[in-house]
Amino acid sequence: MAGFGKGPWLRALCCGLVSCSAGSWSRTASVTEAPRVPLFAVTGVATWRGDATAAYSLIHDDVCDDNLDTAFSIAAPELKKRGLHAGFGTIVGRCQQSGVDKWPAVRALVEDGHDVFSHSWSHPCLDADPERPPEQCPRPPDVKYSADLVSEIERAGETLRAQTGVALDYFIFPYDYCAPRALTYLKEHGYLGARCGATEAMPINEPGFADPFGAFFDVFGPAYSYYWDRGPCRGKVTQFTTPPYGVKSAPADCVEYVENQYVADTIARKGWGIREFHGFHPGLNDAFEPITRTDYTKHLDYLQAQSESGALWVEGPSRVLRYRFARDACPLPTLVGERTLHFAPASAACLKYRTVLSYLITADAARSAPSLVMQAGHHFALKHVSAGHLVVDADPAAGDAELMP
Repeated sequence: MAGFGKGPWLRALCCGLVSCSAGSWSRTASVTEAPRVPLFAVTGVATWRGDATAAYSLIHDDVCDDNLDTAFSIAAPELKKRGLHAGFGTIVGRCQQSGVDKWPAVRALVEDGHDVFSHSWSHPCLDADPERPPEQCPRPPDVKYSADLVSEIERAGETLRAQTGVALDYFIFPYDYCAPRALTYLKEHGYLGARCGATEAMPINEPGFADPFGAFFDVFGPAYSYYWDRGPCRGKVTQFTTPPYGVKSAPADCVEYVENQYVADTIARKGWGIREFHGFHPGLNDAFEPITRTDYTKHLDYLQAQSESGALWVEGPSRVLRYRFARDACPLPTLVGERTLHFAPASAACLKYRTVLSYLITADAARSAPSLVMQAGHHFALKHVSAGHLVVDADPAAGDAELMP
C-alpha cells in the first residue's frame, strides 16, 4: 500500500455513496425520494345518490282528494318513522274547498322532506275531445275532460308554489294520459319531467334513460301492475278487474309479490323504479286500488332494509330525475392541494338540474381519513365504502368543498 495514501482513496469511495461538496462531505443521500402519493383522487360520480345500486320512487297520487286524506294520516307518519321520502301528487284545486284548508298538511309534507308536485287543478282527462275520449281515460260521465292547460297546469303549479315554495319540476297526469300538446306545454313552462312512459316490457328506467318526460312506472294494485299474471298472481288475477282486497280479491302472497318484486327487479337492473299508489283500505268506497296499512308498512320495511343495505336510494321522482341528468351535465371536481374539491363554474345545463351529487373518491388508507365534507357552510354526507374508497356528497354549483379530518 506504499505510495497510496488512504485519505484520497477513502474519499473517492465515499463520494460514490454520498454527495461531497468542496472541502467537506455531505450526509445527504443521493437516492431520490419517492414522490408523495396524493391523499385523495376523484374517480367518478355515483350512478345513484350515496352509490346505491338502484333508485326507487314511491308516489301517492290524488293528495287533497277527500278519499286520500290517509296520505297525511297514514303514509306521511309511516314514512317518517323509517326516514324515507316519497312523492305526493297534489290535486291543487281541492286543497282548500268547502271551508276545509288542507294546505297546512301539504306544507308539513314539504317540511318532512317529501317531494310534492302538481297532479293538475281538478283532475280531468287533459287535452281530450269529449266526443272522442282517449282509451286511457274512463268514459263519461265518470270523468270530465278539459283542454284548459292554463288552469290545469299553470294555475295549479303557481298556486302550489305560492302555498308551499316548491319548485315546479315534476307533473303527473290524471289517469296517466299524457297528451302531446300537454307535454309540450310542460316543457315550454320549465318543467323537468313527467311520469309518461308506456311499455309492454318490465317498467324499469335504465340508469342512463334519456327522456325525462317518459319515465316508466308500475301501478298498485295487482290487477293494474306489470306483475298481474306473474309469480303467485298467475291465474288468480284478472287484469283491470280483480280487487286487491274484499270479495274475490287477489291472494295475500300476490299482493306482497306485486309490491316487492318490482323493487327487486329494479335493483337487479340497477335502474330507477316508480310505483304509483292511491288510497288506503278500509276507506272511502271510491278510492282507487287501495292498500291496507299493514301491507303498506310491510312494503316500507322492505324498502328501509334495502336502503340500509346500500342497495336502494328511496326518494321522490323530481330529486331522482335531477340527479340522473346533473350526473351528466356537471363536470367532476378537481383536487386542489390535499383536501379541497374544486368545482369549476357551473354550466347552464348543470344549473338546470342542480342537486347534490355523490362523488367516488379513492384515499390513501395509511394516512388521515376525512370524517365530513364542508361546503358553503354546510355539512354533507361522507361514507367509507371500504379501505381507501369513499363516497362524498357535494353540490357542484356551490363552490369548493373541503374534506375535513
